[in-house]
Amino acid sequence: MHKSIPAILAAFAMTFITGAIVLMVGGNALLNSNGIKVSDVPANSQTTQVDQTAQQIQDLQNQVAEYQARETQYQAQLNDAANRLSTANSQLQQYQMLLAALQNRGIITIDDGRIFINR
Repeated sequence: MHKSIPAILAAFAMTFITGAIVLMVGGNALLNSNGIKVSDVPANSQTTQVDQTAQQIQDLQNQVAEYQARETQYQAQLNDAANRLSTANSQLQQYQMLLAALQNRGIITIDDGRIFINR
């Protein structure tokens, strides 16, 4: 029985030290003013974040739709400009053919970019 007394005293000491540490940690957590109390957290904070995220997604989708509309408008303007350029090139080719025909018949002479009418 004398041999078990030191073991029992050691067990009580370790239990006492462990209990004291648990009480100190709990007391520190209870008295710590830097922590956030559960009751201080707004109940609708997650809902607000979800609403803000949904609004941001909606704003971005609206912006993408706006950019797509602008792209369609720019594409139409580009197609119109290409058609006008094609028409202008066609007219230029017709003028060049007319000048070449007049020059071949001897009606005009072209020299250094100047046109002379032959009589």
